[in-house]
Amino acid sequence: MKKILIFLLVVTTTVLYGEELDFGLSIIYTKSTGQSASTLKNKLRLYKEKLQDEIDDYDWETQELDMDYDKIQTSIKITIESEESEYKFRGLINISSGIISDSRLDIPSKMDIYHKEKDITFKLNYDSEPNMDDNDPDRVENLIKFYINLILTENYDRLSYVDRDDFRLGGDYFKNKLIDFESTISGSSARNSWDKRLKIIQQYVQNSNENERRLVACYYNAKYFYNNGEKKRARLFVKYIARYLKQLEQEDQEEFFRNYFFGIGDIFNLEEDRKYLNILKDMDPKHLRIYRSKKYKKLKK
Repeated sequence: MKKILIFLLVVTTTVLYGEELDFGLSIIYTKSTGQSASTLKNKLRLYKEKLQDEIDDYDWETQELDMDYDKIQTSIKITIESEESEYKFRGLINISSGIISDSRLDIPSKMDIYHKEKDITFKLNYDSEPNMDDNDPDRVENLIKFYINLILTENYDRLSYVDRDDFRLGGDYFKNKLIDFESTISGSSARNSWDKRLKIIQQYVQNSNENERRLVACYYNAKYFYNNGEKKRARLFVKYIARYLKQLEQEDQEEFFRNYFFGIGDIFNLEEDRKYLNILKDMDPKHLRIYRSKKYKKLKK
């Protein structure tokens, strides 16, 4: 074993192709009374069904990956709160996503990516056909395309091959597609409506979130080996996870622990040196009881 972190993630179970993306779309109109509301709801329902098909059939250019997961599952919920003018709406969007396995795992898989954007405006021409190739930044299709490319970046980061200390992040291909969105936005009105999304893009341009991305990649690699009974290999990730955790801002640390406190406790408990488990106790007192319950068991040779 070389001194730096060297692993090859060799898996012979499920191969991820584009068809392993599972999207669920909902469009909700909150106005509930009146004939006009009923008519609009019906038109939105029909449009949503067509848009769901467009999303499912769109070529998201996902890369073939070997892994022990069954699919990337994503929920997209758009809530319309008001109609600003014909075909223009105001509301919010909620996204949740994650890498899902139907198998029973010691450290379970779940949807662990969440995004919410409030007070958004967008065009939705319910009297026309959806078009995922239209680059108008105000269209609802582009709002959806942005967030799907964002969650693909985050999901594929989790599937990175951690084969050396400066490993390549698996989400970089989709990161570059995210950055490309900025070039399609012209005019102050479009930039105003894209303010939050442009800030997300800048995080990737400036690599200000790279420690967090690498942390999650290391965690998922450790979880893979743990779930496949290779706990000695999982243990080798502990010091790298600890290093990336220390480099995060407190808010980002708290988000990490909210998602992974159960799994990270099991992985850190593989390390005989209890200083690593103590790091979790110090950083994440909300789950102190969980970490205190961990009892070290010597791994078999």
